[in-house]
Amino acid sequence: MEKQEEERKNMIMNNIRATEERVEEVRSRHERDIMIKKEIENIKRRDRREQAERVKRQQEYERELMMQKIKADDLKTQKILQERSSLLEMRNEIKIKAGR
Repeated sequence: MEKQEEERKNMIMNNIRATEERVEEVRSRHERDIMIKKEIENIKRRDRREQAERVKRQQEYERELMMQKIKADDLKTQKILQERSSLLEMRNEIKIKAGR
């Protein structure tokens, strides 16, 4: 009888240990899952920030190209206006010389 009781106690203790091990394993897995989920969120947040920075740099680049084109067009316009003015002066001089 004592042997059966001792075996029963051992069986109960083994069941308790096995249950505690399973609980610890589930807890560990749960903590690991939480850590993985947090890391994924951190990666997504970093990716969104990097994407926003890329878009900002691209917009700055396009804005700079537009400013360069505007400056080039302004210079071209000024040059054309100067040439036109110069041609008008030459025509006026020719008219004045021809009229004499």
